[in-house]
Amino acid sequence: MPTVDQIRQTIRAAMKSAGDKPIAVAKELGRGRDYIRDFLDRKKDSMDAEVMFALAERYNIDINALRVTRPLPTIRKGARPHLYVSEHMDARGFDDKDMADRMDGIPPAMVGKWRANPGKLQDWQVAAILHALDFADVADLAKRPVPAMPALTKAKKRAAGP
Repeated sequence: MPTVDQIRQTIRAAMKSAGDKPIAVAKELGRGRDYIRDFLDRKKDSMDAEVMFALAERYNIDINALRVTRPLPTIRKGARPHLYVSEHMDARGFDDKDMADRMDGIPPAMVGKWRANPGKLQDWQVAAILHALDFADVADLAKRPVPAMPALTKAKKRAAGP
């Protein structure tokens, strides 16, 4: 797909070969007199799809030649994956006090802050959480926990038999 400047060149060349002027074509399409001219003169970077389709049909241009190439959004280099701290704590039945007890010297209020903002954790905080949850790697914390079957449900299944 072309860039905006390539689209401008394509439209300009098609209008020139047909002997049309941007103001006259814009009026015929029911737009303001400067609508196409402003696009060709780089005063604006886009036009309505309706106008693009009309220009493609009028000048026999492939519509894909008038579609702008936009760069795909990229994830910032070095960005961390989301850490499912709260979800893993809930899956194990840990509250803030239980986690604080598993981490020496960390108060429950601090664990609550970490739980609320896992994207702002520093490496040492992540390491403390990994240790408290018995995880070996950050990749384990970046995966959603598998919901555990409640003990009551397990007992009912055993009682019902195979």
